[in-house]
Amino acid sequence: MAGIAGTAGALIAVWLTADAVIDRIRPNGETSRATWLDVARWTVVGLGALGMLVGYGYAAVAPITLIAWFAAIVALIAVLYSSARLPCLSPAGVPEAN
Repeated sequence: MAGIAGTAGALIAVWLTADAVIDRIRPNGETSRATWLDVARWTVVGLGALGMLVGYGYAAVAPITLIAWFAAIVALIAVLYSSARLPCLSPAGVPEAN
């Protein structure tokens, strides 16, 4: 039961983190980046939930699912990292490092 709670908590954390960034960048005209984040978070959470079911024997999937989940995590991290220097995500009054 603790494993399920831990996995669910991790998926919720991914969802909420991406949601917070999407909510900040979409109103500032970064719709393309927000869409990428939205797709990546749905993919990571969806495949992660499926992986959780597989881990407990409730489902069986092909190995390509694991590869797709890993690729989705890499894509989500890459888009979050590239979004970090957007002015809408920077705290007000803090100068940017060069």
